[in-house]
Amino acid sequence: NPDKIKSVLEKQKTEIDEKKEKISLAIPELEKLYSGSFNKPRVSFYEGKEGLREVYWQILDTPKTVYSIFSPDNFFKLFSLTENHKLMMTLYNNGGGLHSLVEKTETPREELKKDEYKKFIKSKNLPNGFHFETDLLVAGNKVALISFKNLIGIIIEDGAIADLQKNFINTIWKINSV
Repeated sequence: NPDKIKSVLEKQKTEIDEKKEKISLAIPELEKLYSGSFNKPRVSFYEGKEGLREVYWQILDTPKTVYSIFSPDNFFKLFSLTENHKLMMTLYNNGGGLHSLVEKTETPREELKKDEYKKFIKSKNLPNGFHFETDLLVAGNKVALISFKNLIGIIIEDGAIADLQKNFINTIWKINSV
């Protein structure tokens, strides 16, 4: 009967409208679950000497152990011994430590060998020929990449990325006998 077709379609339309209403009530909760299931990394970009100083402060102002690959010649072209000392003592006063793989320099950097630093800094020289114009620092869930050549710094806040970088540094540390 043609009249029944209309009634069947109306019934299906009513059912669809009811389903739409139920789904629209559930969507906000589903969106919360969806957005919460992905931890999006936070990335911050810094420029110039002041920007790089800010990167060091954000990483070293911590009670955690900081893992680094450090280029002293490049660092001290930009920052003073006093600035370095303030950064190091901030880390120490917060209860943090430093494990640093250091680029070999032509002349040893005596300022890095202060007795007070030996309480919280462990360092190893990288092999000859390992040269770079960057620093890499890892503390907690933060990774800092610093380019002295371009005077830029990036901080990535992501636990998985930080763990990977820390594992790279620890692996190099273990196989490096220098």
